[in-house]
Amino acid sequence: MTNLTNILLKYITSPEKAAYILDFLKEQNYSVENQNDLISLIKNLHYNESNTSSGELDATDDMLKLYISPLLLVLGTIGNILAFVVLVKNSHKVSTYHYLYVLAVMDILLLMTNLLQVWIKQLTGILIQDEADWLCKLFVFVGFFSSDASVWLIIAVTVERWIAVQMPLKTSMICTPRRTKLSVILVLAVIASLNSHFLWSVGIQATNGTGTSIKYECAPSPAYATLINTVWPWVDAIIYSFLPFVIISAVNFMIINTVCKARRRREKLLLSSKQKKIETRRANSKLTLMLLSLSFSFLFLTLPMNIMMIAVVFWNKENHSPEENWTFSLIRTITELLMYTNHTVNFMLYFVTGQRFRQQFVKIFIPCNTTWSTANENERSQHNTHHMKRVSSWNSDKNVKDDIAKTSFIRSNNMKHRHGQYV
Repeated sequence: MTNLTNILLKYITSPEKAAYILDFLKEQNYSVENQNDLISLIKNLHYNESNTSSGELDATDDMLKLYISPLLLVLGTIGNILAFVVLVKNSHKVSTYHYLYVLAVMDILLLMTNLLQVWIKQLTGILIQDEADWLCKLFVFVGFFSSDASVWLIIAVTVERWIAVQMPLKTSMICTPRRTKLSVILVLAVIASLNSHFLWSVGIQATNGTGTSIKYECAPSPAYATLINTVWPWVDAIIYSFLPFVIISAVNFMIINTVCKARRRREKLLLSSKQKKIETRRANSKLTLMLLSLSFSFLFLTLPMNIMMIAVVFWNKENHSPEENWTFSLIRTITELLMYTNHTVNFMLYFVTGQRFRQQFVKIFIPCNTTWSTANENERSQHNTHHMKRVSSWNSDKNVKDDIAKTSFIRSNNMKHRHGQYV
């Protein structure tokens, strides 16, 4: 039976199941002479077990792509459009907003090129970039360009915020709107240059051709196959994931460290500073909180994808069972959806953590609320004015009475003096 045990453990992944089958075979007095039949039986059992597990994993993968993808697509598109409107209208007040409204555009482009394709393929089985050569070049270029630009704009915002907390007195001179716009243009130009090779290195290629049946799909040109399939995955991993992760983590640490030190210094000072300075510090602190939430969101939501990029390299070097491949594919889908979530939630982060952004949003999209607030402010102002008039009138009456009393007192004293003289 030792030989049977080895065979069972080879084909049955669960030791408990193998032990159960072995006990059953012992009860049936299954002999080693029937070993070939046994192996055939176990292979069939293992095949059915793997197919069932793989089918469940595949169904889960399909459900995620079918239902989570459109949810992220709708929320991300609407949220980024709303954020774009608010940020553009107020970019003359806050220079950092120039980074953020361009970031909203990049996120929309990424969702429309990559995530939309995932959903449409799940619905129809058609990949848009496979339909024409120009679509192939455009979708691949825009997908890489928008994702990389989005990440490096977050880096630029984080660095600018570090300058603001490190040198608050020089921020207005260093982080000017003109320099911010130049920084945005520089980031976009560099990222576009790095990814420009996709405009000629990919295209519609004939693959898996057998006889008269030829399949056309968006793929690297033969001359650039090594660049796209071997070299560029590592370059993209460094540009989109590894290097930004290190930079943002380090700069965020420095920002938090500087803010904590500044807060401790302020607590030691007297609270006799001017109210205007206090309000300015509070506004800067709230903007810092909003931008920190943006960068930390990137770190947490893209970390699983960073790990997956490394895992893929080692995974492809070995052979795996169908069930293991389906499991790996499901994990990869989850990490990709988390990555797309990073490009979806920015508006919600701005709204939750940015008081100024909320006020500007309400002013633009809920004017009736603004009118109501203004009316209340006017009413309070009128009430305060009326109250002040009453207080002023009361004070005037009181002053008059005091003057009368003083006059009477003086006259009385004068009369006393006069009577004293006569007596």
